[in-house]
Amino acid sequence: MIPKGCDQQGRHPEAAEAATDLGIVEPEEPDHDMLRIVIDDVLLALAGIAAICIIVMTALGVWG
Repeated sequence: MIPKGCDQQGRHPEAAEAATDLGIVEPEEPDHDMLRIVIDDVLLALAGIAAICIIVMTALGVWG
């Protein structure tokens, strides 16, 4: 019987090798300008609100 935490790597049981270095890549820090992202999101939200207001005002006949 192989002891817990060991791996059969030949005739005698040995401790299994750790594979912590395989495929690990540190995530890169984003180089985005946070202020620019916030401004873009606010402008997009304002454009959406303006479009909804135009649709509602047209449906209510405010302009004609």
